[in-house]
Amino acid sequence: MFFQPAAEAKIAHIDVADIARVAAKVLTEEGHVGKAYDLSGPEAWRKSAVEMGIPELYADALVDLNRFYKDDGMAVVLPAVEAITGKKPRTFHEFGKDNVSSFR
Repeated sequence: MFFQPAAEAKIAHIDVADIARVAAKVLTEEGHVGKAYDLSGPEAWRKSAVEMGIPELYADALVDLNRFYKDDGMAVVLPAVEAITGKKPRTFHEFGKDNVSSFR
């Protein structure tokens, strides 16, 4: 489980593998010069939790970021990953299933 002080915010987390696939496409194929892409995961989900025991500077930055999350600033599900790579982005469930051993 990922703990964030984001109350009931919806967040469309993106898998780093999807970011890497997009980067590989835009860096090796024509048509991307001067373009910027907003990326997201394939779904926005909510989970509430509270982070504890982290350094104050990091905690302040995390609180600011999570205020943005709380306002559903990351709830938008965008088509760029699939449009650029031709593959649907991995769901958070797929990411968790593939990396479950890292969280035990």
